[in-house]
Amino acid sequence: MEKSQYIIVGLGNHAKKVLVPSIIESNAIIVGIVSRSCNKVKGFNCFESINTAIKKFPKANIVISNPPEVHYKTLVSLKNFKNIVFIEKPIFTDFNQVVSYKNDKSLFDLNIIEMMMYKRTNLYKIVLKKLQKNLNEKKIDYLRIVFLIPELPKNTFRDKSNLESSIIYDIGCYAFSFLFDLNLKFEIQNINFNFMNENNLLKKIVMTLKVFMPYEFDIEIIFGQAENYENYIEYSSGRVVRNFSPFFNGKQLKKKVHTEIRNGNKLLCFTREIQDQNGFTTIFKYPNGIDREIQLEEYFFVNSYLELIKIYIKMNCNYEY
Repeated sequence: MEKSQYIIVGLGNHAKKVLVPSIIESNAIIVGIVSRSCNKVKGFNCFESINTAIKKFPKANIVISNPPEVHYKTLVSLKNFKNIVFIEKPIFTDFNQVVSYKNDKSLFDLNIIEMMMYKRTNLYKIVLKKLQKNLNEKKIDYLRIVFLIPELPKNTFRDKSNLESSIIYDIGCYAFSFLFDLNLKFEIQNINFNFMNENNLLKKIVMTLKVFMPYEFDIEIIFGQAENYENYIEYSSGRVVRNFSPFFNGKQLKKKVHTEIRNGNKLLCFTREIQDQNGFTTIFKYPNGIDREIQLEEYFFVNSYLELIKIYIKMNCNYEY
């Protein structure tokens, strides 16, 4: 059986440390790298343009792994491409890009897979199933979504002060992609944010959402940079609180399900571990097709809320972007 071929666009640290080994582990071949710095690329065919790479390897799938602010521009350059286009999240960093994508048939017809790797893990399936069951039974009292990293890596796109390169899209897309899967109707009640004083990079966002369908309860979303790494989904259902961590993570590692049960004055706590699969390898090995209409609905859902956050921040600070 002929092995799948891949061309990677952009060879940053994430691509080197995660994407390259995951593609190889999926029993596929990396036939080319597209980079502006081919002199620094070792061990692979390197091309300075996507078109040149595609002409050389017409059967190859494309993996877009350059900075988020150029994801959509790179996608536009692939109009009428026949193979699969894998794109690191987020695809879009502006709501107008989603509208443009919808209205351009040559883009809309592309076979796109946004690489939300956490959705390829066992923990994601477990949490989604539990939450959907509890939501159907109206048993969720609150939901908390937290994704904080200890530092914003330097010498990457995160050094740029424009909001398209900020935590709004790079990290915020996770929370809203998951809320889309829960099929909730809600409104934003409150947004708080702050910046890093030394370079005016957006540091942290704290939000409160009011769910009104299927019934009323609150959601708290916290994402950005903090002293310690935190990455979890937590919900309360009556006397039970459950925490799943790390949730937005596609790597093969042990994940924890922590449960607290209030019984009168007693608090019972226990934790179990789940050895999760590698979502990165899975997505390359089994690139399941996605319904384009559902995919488009998710793009509009996620990016409409991220756009609202961006507009709110621009209106409520004096910083020029």
